[in-house]
Amino acid sequence: MDRSAAPVLARLPLLLPATGWLAGLVLTRTDGVALSLAVTLAAAGLMLGLRRPLRPFALALAAALAWGGASLMWDAYRLQVDHSWTAGTQHITADIAEVRTYPTHRLLRLTHVRRADGAMLSASIQATLYGHGLGLAPGMHIVASGRWHAPRNADNPGAFDYRAYCFDHGIALVGSLRGEVRVISDHASWLQRLRRRVLHALSPLPDAEQGVLRALLLADRSRMPVAMQDDFAATGTAHLLAISGLHIGMVAAWGFFLGWWLLTRREAWIVAMPVRRLALAAGGITACAYATLAGWPLPAQRAAMMLAAVAVAWIWRRHAEPLNTLLAALMLILMLDPAAVASLSLWLSFAATAGILLILGRRSGPGVRGWMLGMLAVTAVASLATLPIIVAAFGRLPLYTLPANLAAVPLYTGMILPISLMGEALALAGATAWAAHAFALAGMLVDACAQLLAVMHRWPGGNLWVPDPPAVAGMLYALGMGAAAVLWLRARRRLGMGLLAATLLVWGLSVVHERPPGQAEWLAWDVGQGAASSLLTRGGKVLVMDVPGPAERRHNGGTKVAAGLRALGLDHVDLLAIPQGPADHMGGARA
Repeated sequence: MDRSAAPVLARLPLLLPATGWLAGLVLTRTDGVALSLAVTLAAAGLMLGLRRPLRPFALALAAALAWGGASLMWDAYRLQVDHSWTAGTQHITADIAEVRTYPTHRLLRLTHVRRADGAMLSASIQATLYGHGLGLAPGMHIVASGRWHAPRNADNPGAFDYRAYCFDHGIALVGSLRGEVRVISDHASWLQRLRRRVLHALSPLPDAEQGVLRALLLADRSRMPVAMQDDFAATGTAHLLAISGLHIGMVAAWGFFLGWWLLTRREAWIVAMPVRRLALAAGGITACAYATLAGWPLPAQRAAMMLAAVAVAWIWRRHAEPLNTLLAALMLILMLDPAAVASLSLWLSFAATAGILLILGRRSGPGVRGWMLGMLAVTAVASLATLPIIVAAFGRLPLYTLPANLAAVPLYTGMILPISLMGEALALAGATAWAAHAFALAGMLVDACAQLLAVMHRWPGGNLWVPDPPAVAGMLYALGMGAAAVLWLRARRRLGMGLLAATLLVWGLSVVHERPPGQAEWLAWDVGQGAASSLLTRGGKVLVMDVPGPAERRHNGGTKVAAGLRALGLDHVDLLAIPQGPADHMGGARA
């Protein structure tokens, strides 16, 4: 092994095992690598174990291949469905585990599904309900009829892998409910009853404000208007709507500061008790209570483990390398949930947490000014660390992500989130009127921030869609940013800032560059109900015919055609031809 790598491995002893563990799960739990290539890469990786210094990598790789393969087979066994479930209308009883409300329909996740003939389903069903079902809520036991089919992917370039999403979330069948849905009983758990109290207190708010607060408190973004979600996505602030690392971390910080303030009221307590560690425990308990009420969505689970890694790294900062602790948390997450290796939220949390640890390794100045500068630095580093992941996942370059985050993150973390948590606590305590006042104040701030993001969205370049970036662009970005961080930490700040700027410029130019096809193509898009087609010329001209689907939906024929064009290396349309006006021809035009 190169001697220059020895100091790095001495400081990060988990680097090789974590890399091997990650590689094994990528090869077994993702579809990004063909089977023949995966076998070849696995064999090559195991052969590295013949060299003693690389043995930890090979051993972790072997363990991950076994664990990933076993978990894959178990999930496949659990999701096996008899063909009779897809034959005609099925009459069932089921428990409602989740309800998502959209302008035109409701999306229900059904568990403990039993058919009229007594057959049981071991997995869950995702069912769409149109036109009624206003009173349905999680915890209810229902009788209903519906038609189901296995999840399928749209046969388009760059299409969302819906089948893999359902597989990883334990959904065996999808379809729609028909006729009346009758509630037999309501077995809502204590947690579901508490969530209903919060929803009741939020109900007087306008849809946009209510949608944001539901996303912040209960991990439910279904009520948010499409235009508002687009503003957040275009400005690189969509992470504010997910209960992930930022929110879990800020709730923990508020719990820490509150615990610190209470424990330092008496000098005797300061002398007799480990104030700092008790305050950390208070922060952790507060964050867990917040995530529990939100239903522990997967991003919150991973963010909580990342937060625990940060806390441990901070406590043991004199004895352990913080990034080594973060690698341990990553391995533990992937051990408990191997399918998370393909999760966007995991890698956003990991990248942001790594950046935060990097900032926490340096002391900020004292007082409010130092705290504010530290907050701004953390926001900037987290934004830069997650930028290539966001661009690859959402297909747009948030040109104003730094100013947008510097404006929105302090507002959300310093005002909107604490006020919302106060309203939530009041709602849980039964003080609905006071909770409504707190939520109204938080809603006013949400509206003010939303207007600011909408203005930024309309700035020049504020709605910059890009083709799917090549993998090499992301690797070059990581190398450039890593080198810039090393220079910065070694006090060579001018050189580090210059390299950072150069990396952003070169990477930005590479991702906005179109890669048109080498020959003319005529494409018929798989958009569900309706039809859409496109003509791509050799010179990069794009003609699109028809974009069907409901305009009020975030995902329709327009989004599918746009995603397919980006996957083909194109980010524009020269001519949109719509022969008629109904939704089956032009509903996706704006998208």
